[in-house]
Amino acid sequence: MTNPLITRRQWLFGACCVGLGIASGGAAETTGLGTIDTEPYPSNADEALARLKNGNQRFVDDKPRHIHEKASWRSLLVETQKPFATVVGCSDSRVPPELIFDVGFGDLFTIRLAGNIIAEDVIGSLQYAVAHLHTHLVVVLGHEGCGALPPWKRCCIKPRSRNTSNR
Repeated sequence: MTNPLITRRQWLFGACCVGLGIASGGAAETTGLGTIDTEPYPSNADEALARLKNGNQRFVDDKPRHIHEKASWRSLLVETQKPFATVVGCSDSRVPPELIFDVGFGDLFTIRLAGNIIAEDVIGSLQYAVAHLHTHLVVVLGHEGCGALPPWKRCCIKPRSRNTSNR
């Protein structure tokens, strides 16, 4: 070989660098995912509440981590679920609990209904969450400006008449 553009030694060195770069990039990506996906599972209600508060602070600060959303995590939920908290919240699309607490799939058992009206079926869902799923914490999540209550009040609550003859 006379006057090649690249020598064998340079080619081998470049190939090794590319291989090391790919290997270290894959390891860095795996490490990053591992630290996000291995947030400790709360062992009691205080830890569960702290995790929700921390997630809400990230949401308020506009620094969400969006954990537990990847396909690899979702595949773990096919057979079972183990949420750490139950949230009873309004069905208003402006207050999704998973986003305002910065948690992902399988972290919360969420019961959503217009106006947080607790009916018999909601009680059954709460019993399921606590007795079967063993969630550590039940949160009743309210919000201001609920659009569900004014129409419900107009159609379903009748004003009491003042009957003074029975006094």
